[in-house]
Amino acid sequence: MSSDSNSDNNPNKDKPTLPASSSSPLPNPPPSPPPTQTPPPTQTPPPTQTPPPTQTPPPAPRIVKEESYWRNPPYPSGTRERGYWKMNDEEYYTTFRNASAAWYLLPIFFAIIGGFIMWLALRNEDPRKAKKGLILGIIMMALGFVFWLLVFAAIGASAPATPTYTYYPT
Repeated sequence: MSSDSNSDNNPNKDKPTLPASSSSPLPNPPPSPPPTQTPPPTQTPPPTQTPPPTQTPPPAPRIVKEESYWRNPPYPSGTRERGYWKMNDEEYYTTFRNASAAWYLLPIFFAIIGGFIMWLALRNEDPRKAKKGLILGIIMMALGFVFWLLVFAAIGASAPATPTYTYYPT
């Protein structure tokens, strides 16, 4: 039998073969590198689903507390720059409330303390009357001081200049 017939039964007939060299066998393959230690695979967490972007709600309306007289005036903003002292009466009383004249009894009877209480009560409602009440309280205090000064001066003037002593011999 020839080598051709032998090749028909060969299962590796489709694979190419290297030509055989008669002088030396095949060289040894190069040594393989030593196996490297690879770290164990880490489990990556599943990707988190981000919620779809939502619209931010509109800001809540700002509640302004009445912190002070100047930050939150009770009258229209244009009149503040002008000042209540420059307004005529018609303009003033359309902007501010006309407070009762009975408030003047406080500074009359309690002087500067009554004037200060009147000013605290009316400074937002009727600033002109509040200022007049404070001034009236200062005037009433000064009048009271002058009154008592005159009283003590009159008492001092009516007293004898030198005390008289009566001597009783024993």
